[in-house]
Amino acid sequence: MNRSTTTIRAAALSALVIVILGLPAWAGGGPVGHQAPGFVMERVSEFFAFNTGTNEFAKKSVLHVQPIYAYGIDGIAYYEVWLSDDGSSPRGWLMLSATEMDYPLVNFSHEGTPYSLKAFNAARDNGQVVERNARIYRFGVSYFTVENGMGQLIGEYGEMPTWLPRDVEASGSGAGNSIDGVLFAEGPAGQAVEGVDYDAVRSYDDLKVLFPASYFTARRAEAALDMASRIFPDKGHGEAYGSNGYIYRYIYNSSNQCLYTQIPANYRYNWTSCWSGCNNNAWMNLYGWWDKNMSKGSLVPTTSTGETCPTYRNTNARQDVVDPGQMWLRSTCGTYCNDGGGWTYWSKAYLGYKYTTSKGYGYHYWYQWCNSAGCDVDLADIVIECANLDRPSHIGANSHFYFVYGVAQWDTNTDWTWVYCYPGWQQNHDDDVWIWWHDLNSATEVLVY
Repeated sequence: MNRSTTTIRAAALSALVIVILGLPAWAGGGPVGHQAPGFVMERVSEFFAFNTGTNEFAKKSVLHVQPIYAYGIDGIAYYEVWLSDDGSSPRGWLMLSATEMDYPLVNFSHEGTPYSLKAFNAARDNGQVVERNARIYRFGVSYFTVENGMGQLIGEYGEMPTWLPRDVEASGSGAGNSIDGVLFAEGPAGQAVEGVDYDAVRSYDDLKVLFPASYFTARRAEAALDMASRIFPDKGHGEAYGSNGYIYRYIYNSSNQCLYTQIPANYRYNWTSCWSGCNNNAWMNLYGWWDKNMSKGSLVPTTSTGETCPTYRNTNARQDVVDPGQMWLRSTCGTYCNDGGGWTYWSKAYLGYKYTTSKGYGYHYWYQWCNSAGCDVDLADIVIECANLDRPSHIGANSHFYFVYGVAQWDTNTDWTWVYCYPGWQQNHDDDVWIWWHDLNSATEVLVY
């Protein structure tokens, strides 16, 4: 390590406080922990270093560090670092792995409330007392739980997976347009088989048993070691710092987008016994963006009250124009019910492109799916091409589907592509999250003509 690098690292670390784990008093108390390990602060320091000058993180500081657990890992599995703009309230967070079984930087947010805090609040809202020996558990990107000292579930936040893919070498890809039809299609076309391609999750106890084998794969561990050596080395700065840091890009008019949520079971247009499905909700948010910003006025019809392409689906008049689209997509993409959730297999998600022709528009599509996350670089290439065209994309990760409206990279290196995702269960951006492309199971580009 040269002297200049040492000085920079030391200066960055001196700006970080020693954070005591366990929820601070203003958050209502909670589990008591210990001082954050040194590697946590080293990693945070490096993250700030390669984000110097960005609008997303230049003014952030560390507010708190929360230990997170995971089934399949003994002891603390992650440290969720809460960030702040004002030194008093959380805004943004980093999820750092405590082991070599997951990426050193797993996920992050520059504007959201930490998921662990929301899980604690959900437990308290349910009338539960969160004792000092309670634990937060993470099950992938978007599902967190709180267990008491006896291991009982007392709170949850996000969307519990209703299925988990197995680590098998199955994948497919394709492209086409409304002029030439299918340009190419590769991979299995049949329905996924339970017990071969995936395992159904019918209860929280099922999830605890099935999650480790699905998530903590050899492919994930290999990618984690690569990130550790190249981005967060033990000595000196990593490659991201040497490239002048991360560049964050958002699609055209990204603030003018729809914030649709799923349709509950047996509610108005949803005739089924489960939710309408995150895949179909993500597609409607994508088509809502095209309607709002690209003059495709019939993708989401005008409401009976005269509102063109509503931003939300929080009134009957708005549901009358949004929800039929979600249900059309549900039928087209082969979504079916599993323990109250609407489940769509990775290989069927791309079929949402057909919604364009049902509304009288032309299309171009390109898709890639993998049973085991991150199996093909086309997953990254698809979202990068959409970002280059200033258009949104549709992705699947950790048994959930998302609307993508941002991309982050250092330099133009595909390996270090992160995608910014709206998960579709709140009518705001507080849960939007950056996901590394190695976590993607599917990616689809659709251009509407």
